[in-house]
Amino acid sequence: MLRRMKEYVSIPTLIKVYNAIILSHFDYCSLVWDEFADYLLTKLQKLQNRAARVITGSSYETKSEDILRELNWQPLKERFRIKKAMFAYNVRNNDKLPQSMINKFKTKDNSKYNLRNNYTDFVLEKPKTNFMKKSITYSAALLWNKLPKSAKTKGIGVAEFKSILDRR
Repeated sequence: MLRRMKEYVSIPTLIKVYNAIILSHFDYCSLVWDEFADYLLTKLQKLQNRAARVITGSSYETKSEDILRELNWQPLKERFRIKKAMFAYNVRNNDKLPQSMINKFKTKDNSKYNLRNNYTDFVLEKPKTNFMKKSITYSAALLWNKLPKSAKTKGIGVAEFKSILDRR
């Protein structure tokens, strides 16, 4: 579809079409399925690379990482990691999620005192199966706990949190 449109529309329009039609399919429920399907992620990454080549008109000799950087796109694995970290941020800050989802995560305070730089990790219950290791509750909590303390500080805003994630 992008290849057929390329001769009729500008590159910014092609990017908007990609974001609206293709990327939205990649993102749909990625929080749930990304841990389960490494082989699918590889296939999706190839599709993203192909779309980037079509939009930029790059040849197959050009590294896909360079093309993605030129378009300011993240590889899908990184994109999904950031989405999962944002999900954990929303759980941690009781923001935009139903209480039933928030209740699935247990927190532990790393300080007995209410200090400005106090941060909170999630309790990681030892998974009994590989299926549980790949669940959103375990994988998001594990990702959150691995973030630097500056990202987990209470009261940090969304924009600052995203900038810390982008630097990693």
